[in-house]
Amino acid sequence: MPPLRTLILTIVAMLAFASNSLLCRMALKQTNIDAASFTSIRLISGALMLWLIVRLRGETIARTGSWFASLALIAYAACFAIAYVSLSAGTGALLLFGSVQITMISYGLWMGERLRWSQSMGLILALAGLIGLLLPGLTTPPLPSSLLMLCAGVSWGIYSLLGKGVANPTQVTASNFLRAIPFAIALSLFTYPQITLDLTGVGYAIAAGAIASGMGYAIWYHALPGLQVTQAAVVQLSVPMLAALVAIPLLQEPMTLRLGLAAIAVLGGIALVIRQRHTPQRSRQILSNASEFVKNQSRDRRFLTLSPPIRQRLVWSLWLMTWLGLLAGLISRQWYEGVVWFSAVHALLFIYLERFNLTAFPVQVRLAYVAWVAIGTYIPYMHWLMWITIVGLATNLFMGYCPLARLLSLLPLNRSEPLSFNLVSRVFLSPPMKGRFMP
Repeated sequence: MPPLRTLILTIVAMLAFASNSLLCRMALKQTNIDAASFTSIRLISGALMLWLIVRLRGETIARTGSWFASLALIAYAACFAIAYVSLSAGTGALLLFGSVQITMISYGLWMGERLRWSQSMGLILALAGLIGLLLPGLTTPPLPSSLLMLCAGVSWGIYSLLGKGVANPTQVTASNFLRAIPFAIALSLFTYPQITLDLTGVGYAIAAGAIASGMGYAIWYHALPGLQVTQAAVVQLSVPMLAALVAIPLLQEPMTLRLGLAAIAVLGGIALVIRQRHTPQRSRQILSNASEFVKNQSRDRRFLTLSPPIRQRLVWSLWLMTWLGLLAGLISRQWYEGVVWFSAVHALLFIYLERFNLTAFPVQVRLAYVAWVAIGTYIPYMHWLMWITIVGLATNLFMGYCPLARLLSLLPLNRSEPLSFNLVSRVFLSPPMKGRFMP
């Protein structure tokens, strides 16, 4: 594909993606159409356009796509529209784009990918930007709408992951849009008492579905073969900024300092992650001898024994959910209580997995963690401990360096040599490793 044609198609596709946010915001702000009707009309018109494109190419939709992908699609579209009742176009696009990318990056980490130092810093920077956008203040976007847009981004991230590697993305997308129509109609019937239609709003919804979504995806899939993977990922960084810049004259929406700083943090952080994702990754370190491990283990049948790969993924997932709860606590401290209870359940699970051996190192770490977050949550003037926890858990999740585990390894029952300055320096200055420091 000629470079000039690829460039033109890419620019048109990015404008179409940004138009989705603008058209939705215009419809819900300037007309009387309700969010459910906008979603239904958008999906139906998008499905018809994609079906027409597939037919004009001489193809059939047949049995491509999946119902699960369609559920993710309707969840994205519904949350997207409802959130835009209160969010500005630029803020909504930033929250959407940031959560989509973070969802896909998190999935890669859960599957065994590991980030380099600069990529880890980029991910933390992007998350900090999203949190900074939601922290209380005069220019804070409404929290319920923000959470809905984050849910829309997670749903779209799941949808994108489900479609990864398909042979004919346009055909599969058309099938998924068609499958989503019954769900869209059901949504409209569920909200029937609140339905309000507006001719201009219907026009915006048709434009969002047929042009910005249907034609936009088709154009993007034509441009992709001419782009490198990294180029395709980085170019999408332009979408939130395009939406915010066009919304300033079109919708009279201000470009606040908070939004600008959050955009720099989120887009810059994601760019750091994406920039090196095309380089060879470290091996996933999933052991090929898992079945041999299970076979050779002498175990008590009253207890569940997990193979190393399953245990590794379980541990990472539990710590990730804990960390997300800590981040939510920056918005509302009530989340910290949830973190305490979740950490207690986490500790009980590992007490069971370690056959009620309270001196097992993984159990020690989790019991110490429960005590730490409980002190930070319930004792007055100790909330600053939670900031330390956020940073410490992030280093464990994304760099394999667990400060708490290293500290506990210095306890008499965990060390085999006298306590000394040399031992302390070796414990805290040694690079990330498996085992005691990554229980």
